[in-house]
Amino acid sequence: MANTLRPRRGARRPWHAATGPVRTIVLLVILALALAGPRAVAATELHLLSSWPSEYLGVRKLAMRYMENVETASDGRIRFTLSGPEAIPAFEQLTPTALGIFDVLFTHGMFHFETSAMGTAVDAIRADPATVHESGVWNAVDAHYRARGLKLLAMPVMTPGYVLMLRTPLDGACDLAGRRIRAAPIHQGLVEALGGQVVELPAPAVGDALARGDIDGVAWPLLNGLDYPWYEHARALLRPSFGTVTHLVLISLATWNTLDAADRAVLSEQGVALEVRAWKKSDKYTARIEGELLAHGLQATLPCEATRERLDKTWSDGVWALGIVRGGDEIAHLRELAEAAGITP
Repeated sequence: MANTLRPRRGARRPWHAATGPVRTIVLLVILALALAGPRAVAATELHLLSSWPSEYLGVRKLAMRYMENVETASDGRIRFTLSGPEAIPAFEQLTPTALGIFDVLFTHGMFHFETSAMGTAVDAIRADPATVHESGVWNAVDAHYRARGLKLLAMPVMTPGYVLMLRTPLDGACDLAGRRIRAAPIHQGLVEALGGQVVELPAPAVGDALARGDIDGVAWPLLNGLDYPWYEHARALLRPSFGTVTHLVLISLATWNTLDAADRAVLSEQGVALEVRAWKKSDKYTARIEGELLAHGLQATLPCEATRERLDKTWSDGVWALGIVRGGDEIAHLRELAEAAGITP
């Protein structure tokens, strides 16, 4: 009977019966798995949705930089995946992010202007990040998006933000009288104030329209200035460039509310760092694009001195007017905050 309790020759012993090095190795493996488990569970995976494809300089210099910095600052605890407009078209991204289908959105206000004018109106503001925060503007924008299921993480600005490419130079003229300019709604106030006629065209149709002479120019974000070869038909580049492009980094409140204090702190701190970096580097980035446009053969052209002196004021007035038409008292209040702080022309 006693013999029946002995293991058969060649039979495997249970792990707890192992002795010496074998048991030590087993215990170390179990310990390693136990230690690895909580870290894997604690990792935060965020899906960032961009309104632009990766070719856009802002994606590389802002969105990707933010993701890298957050991952580094969190010691890899927070990680990102990135999708662009191929996942969801740019003009349809706000609601899926607010619903938590995507966690973070890198965008511009014009992509959701029909829903909210706030992200567009901030393009009328030009100031360093510290002043924007101190003025109350940042908190006002944050509160606006919180009411829509999102939280603001950063508003990195590129300035100057916009450029006007023309088929023929201004030769010192003070306005755009008689010229048909392809422009988005955000440019409408400026173009009309300078006597031009706004034409709406999808971006892929602009090159042919310039070549045929159906339009006389195009207003466009400077960082996108090389996305289309319009320099082959638009031979003049208005100087100076004007306005600001205020990018938005928004996180779904549904996602934000699931994060612990440490994760929230990293995302917020790196948002501020991104704003500071963008403000310091924007002149470098925009000057590089302008230089490349000129190298492609565009001729720098200046309006008369009076127009140059009021160009930024004309721009900001047009943006505020557009925002107030859509956003009413909320945008009017934002303008009051900006004017009180002296951060809008």
